[in-house]
Formats: sequence, structure tokens, C-alpha cells
Amino acid sequence: MNNALKRDDLKMIINNKYILAVLSVLIILFTVGCKGSTTDNGIETKAETETKEITMTENKTVIPTTEFAESSIQIQVGNDTLNIILEDNESANALKKLVSEKKIVMSASNYGGFEKVCTLGATLPKNDAYITTSAGDVCLYNGDKIVIFYGSNSWEYTKLGRIQNKTADELSEILSGNDTEVILKSVE
Repeated sequence: MNNALKRDDLKMIINNKYILAVLSVLIILFTVGCKGSTTDNGIETKAETETKEITMTENKTVIPTTEFAESSIQIQVGNDTLNIILEDNESANALKKLVSEKKIVMSASNYGGFEKVCTLGATLPKNDAYITTSAGDVCLYNGDKIVIFYGSNSWEYTKLGRIQNKTADELSEILSGNDTEVILKSVE
């Protein structure tokens, strides 16, 4: 019986080593696959579109300046007008078309100490994904609400765009106020 027990123990050890070896190979393949790819000349390429670097200075996040292109709109909150560069997706294109026809006045309220939620009054196409937002992100929620972030949150949204040229602290000051009306409009 001791020999049978030792053989069973030996088989279990061999099986566990086999499983560990397979898992190790899968982890290595996954890790290598996530690092990006290279072209024939050895230059690394990125799978997603290029993003601008965000810098930290004295506890302020500075959102980089980009050229204000055709793919932009403005949001007015109180006396402040914020410029938004739109994403290249169906939802942002539909919003741009809607805003080009007329300015949109939305009722708004603060939620959770990190976002201002606005009722759009129309339904846009959505392509929700679980994302983590940051100050300056503008997202679509449930197809009919525009969410403007002055903090961070993780949830299922469709990203519409990003506010330009404002720090996280400035956005918090502008968006966390008691304004209950937000206006979306074409670039003036």
C-alpha cells in the first residue's frame, strides 16, 4: 500500500508541475502580447490612437493644449465656457451634428462629488465600455445623459470627448458648483 500511495503522490506532483508549466507559458505569452508590436524595421507601434501626456505640477493635473479642430464643441457652465475635443466615434459624431443644428440647454446636477450629470433630451447611439474616467472627460451615460467629470469614476460609459486647457482643480471649481443648467454649443 505504501508503494501505491507513493505512486499516487508522484502522479499528483507531476500533474501539478505540468499545470504550473502550462500556466507559466500562458502568462509569458500574454505579457509579451501586451507590450505592443514592432514593424519590420523594429520601430514599435501603438495599437490605439496616440494620446497626449498629462503632467502633474504642484498637485494639479494640467490637461495639454491641442489644436482646436473641426471635431470640437463647447460647454457653457455659468460664466465659464469649456472647449471639448470630441472622440472619433458614432456617439460623438451624432452629438456634434445635434449641436450644429442648435444649442442645447440641459438640466444638470452634481453626483458623487466627481461628476456633473446633464439630461440631454435626446438619445444618442452608444457603445458603452467599462472605463475609468478622469477630470476633463465627457461621456455618454445610458444614451441620453452627458456626464462631465471633475473627478474620477469607473463605470460603463461611451466616451465623447475631453475638456481642453483646464486643470483638474479648475474643473472642480467650475463643475462642482450649484449650476443647474449647462449649455452645449458649436464653437464660436
